[in-house]
Amino acid sequence: MENGGRSRDRAQEPGFFPAAFRALPEGIRLPENPGVIRLPGDASNRSYYRVSGAGAKSLILMVLADADPHRQPAEEITAGEKPRDEIPFLNLQRYLEKLGLPVPRVVYHDLKRGIIYLEDLGDTLLYDLALPAGPRAELSLYHQALELLVELQLRAERRPDPDCLAFHRRFDAGLFEWEFQHFREELLPSGLPEAPELERGFRKLARELAEERGYFCHRDYHSRNLLVQDGGIKIIDFQDALLALRQYDLASLLFDAYVDFTPDLVEELLDYYLSAWEKAGGKPDGREPFRRMFYLAGVQRGLKAAGRFAYIKRVKDNPKFLPFIPGVLRRIRPRFALFPELAGLEKIIDRELKIDK
Repeated sequence: MENGGRSRDRAQEPGFFPAAFRALPEGIRLPENPGVIRLPGDASNRSYYRVSGAGAKSLILMVLADADPHRQPAEEITAGEKPRDEIPFLNLQRYLEKLGLPVPRVVYHDLKRGIIYLEDLGDTLLYDLALPAGPRAELSLYHQALELLVELQLRAERRPDPDCLAFHRRFDAGLFEWEFQHFREELLPSGLPEAPELERGFRKLARELAEERGYFCHRDYHSRNLLVQDGGIKIIDFQDALLALRQYDLASLLFDAYVDFTPDLVEELLDYYLSAWEKAGGKPDGREPFRRMFYLAGVQRGLKAAGRFAYIKRVKDNPKFLPFIPGVLRRIRPRFALFPELAGLEKIIDRELKIDK
């Protein structure tokens, strides 16, 4: 839960860790004299700790902001969510593991105490490898991430599960529009003269995105949610999964808010994804219609991310994402011209936000 705009970290309460260690049943070994290191987080309502020492493998301890699964705050607004008796993370982890996808194994959980012990997959994010020299330097890992995305989408299509929460919530037109408007409300001044026309354009594009066929969508598939362990990609932070157009996760990866892709590399990796899709048995797409929706998803996702970063500063008093806003907008602005509904948006951004091209 939130306190003054900030998530409460129950792990700071006296005696929390001894109690959390005692919660483990027989058969699950903790390291001897375990040491606890808090891991860096982003804007999550959860906190993470590495528990390590001699005599056993290290574990990751996830600490929930609230021990009651019915009161777990959603990281993102969703549409069509059905009632649940467990937190989304556990529900989605179980399904993805059943599909044979590389997600962290749940070692033990005790929701009464609000703790989950996870397999330790290390600290190396795809982001850490791609940032210094650029994503082309890690092309084989990006190929693997795209192949993994194809497997995620196709396996979920072939093996839907009514018990999986993702199949009961969907990116509908209202949610897409809310995310578009999130950008306007958080970053543009109120009373903007172009606001009515901009709102109409956002509404039309939101409907267009929502009309696409829905596939299993991670919703945040990018370099900071993909771990690299022993040369392989592992998926984390999947608790907000829902149904959405295939291009959404693809755009999330290739219009990454944190890593800069050249336009040529985006096109090259888009082609790689389409080839991997067909090789895995997916129905071939018309490249141009698919490409158009990919760029629309990229624009929508980028505007939403910029708005979200401003929101996190305003509401959670966390400014760490503000420096990413200019890069996000610079990468998507060349694509505004593809959509007449966004005519004038580039001029508005130049005038109101004064971001260098």
